[in-house]
Amino acid sequence: MRCSICGCEGHNARSCPNRQEDRDHALWVKVDGLTEREATKLQSRFMEDKSKIAPKARGTSAKGTTKELPDRIKDALKLLEDKNEPKKK
Repeated sequence: MRCSICGCEGHNARSCPNRQEDRDHALWVKVDGLTEREATKLQSRFMEDKSKIAPKARGTSAKGTTKELPDRIKDALKLLEDKNEPKKK
C-alpha cells in the first residue's frame, strides 16, 4: 500500500505521519479567584503545555486583577491584530 500524501509504502493517507490537519480551532479560558502566585504559575504551566501539546499553535495569554483583565485581553488581542496586518510601505 502506498500513501497518496507522502508516497511512502506501509500506510495510507488516513494514517500518514506527514498529514497536515486543519488548524482552525481556538481555545479561550478564564480562571478567577486566584492569588497572583497561582495566576503566574498557571500562566507559565499553560504555555509550557501548549508548547508540548501543540508546538505549531500560537499562544497569547493575559494576566491581571479582575478589574485589569478586560483591558489586558483587549491589548493582547490588539497585538495579534497588529501582527496579522500586512506591513505598510
